[in-house]
Amino acid sequence: MLPIIQSGTSVAAVMIVNERAKGTIERPKILRAVIEALPGCRVFSTRSAAALEEITQFCLEQDVGVVVLYGGDGTLSCALTRFFLAYREAKRPLPVFAPLMAGTMNTVVKGLGLKGGVVALAKKLKEALAERRPLPVTEHEPLVVDEAEKTLRLGFLGGVGLPASFLGHYYALGAKGPVDGLRTALQLIGSVMIRGKFAKRLLAPLPLEILVNEDRLELGPVCACLFGKVKSVGIKAKPLYFAPPPSESIAYVATDFRPMRLLTKVIPVFMGKRLGAPGFCEGSAVRIELLSESLEGLELMVDGDVIPAKMPLCVRPGPSVRLFDPFSSKKEPL
Repeated sequence: MLPIIQSGTSVAAVMIVNERAKGTIERPKILRAVIEALPGCRVFSTRSAAALEEITQFCLEQDVGVVVLYGGDGTLSCALTRFFLAYREAKRPLPVFAPLMAGTMNTVVKGLGLKGGVVALAKKLKEALAERRPLPVTEHEPLVVDEAEKTLRLGFLGGVGLPASFLGHYYALGAKGPVDGLRTALQLIGSVMIRGKFAKRLLAPLPLEILVNEDRLELGPVCACLFGKVKSVGIKAKPLYFAPPPSESIAYVATDFRPMRLLTKVIPVFMGKRLGAPGFCEGSAVRIELLSESLEGLELMVDGDVIPAKMPLCVRPGPSVRLFDPFSSKKEPL
């Protein structure tokens, strides 16, 4: 039995509340205000993948048109993954998703250009549904990460090596927001300068072979590989400065840099400038493959979540998804 916060009078819209999200834990009054702003919306509370699968099945059976997500970037990524798999099997179009930015940093959602406070977004959705007006949406194309030829995750930003190890340490601090992110970055820079254990751990090279559109990147053991659809990775850092890439492609940057070389790239990363060779490869691709003869698996970061992944990995463009976007000048009526 799924935990229901509000039964609702209609299934035109369903709201999924991530119990683990920062907004749920630290801002309960705002959550209550959002629920009150959507009186006809059925609201589910979840903290597990199994519960999310049940909610997805409910939405499929009831032909739900809008799925409101109260959580962060990881909540959006998990929901897109579960819904994509279920709706693909049923050969049905995906519903509209309305992410309400209740996470720790909401880097991806902001990077997609979505705007508006959580309560303001809820009120706009209520108005559109009540008046039966076309929903203002923007279309976005997530990436898909396949592990061993099986779909693992959908998202808009992913990486291995430093992206995963950095976030793993960040979460160990308690994941309080941008301040802890900046503190971790400064700690890493300081450790690089003294050749400390912290830098060696976060920048540990991985025995990976990276294929981009079937061409091998000329790199040694990889310290970091980042791929995505948005420029920023948070705390104003923009290693994917040239994102978003052309339609049906993915921006990437990969490096086998040695720790001391990292210091020369700090300013370009925060200014959104080209990182440059040697030791760096960047561009856009329709297919990125991560291969290894010695690694069976590794930690993968997707939209702020750090998850275990089995080799080999393939990153490719995903299906178009519609996101509720009432404050964007680029919105299209649905």
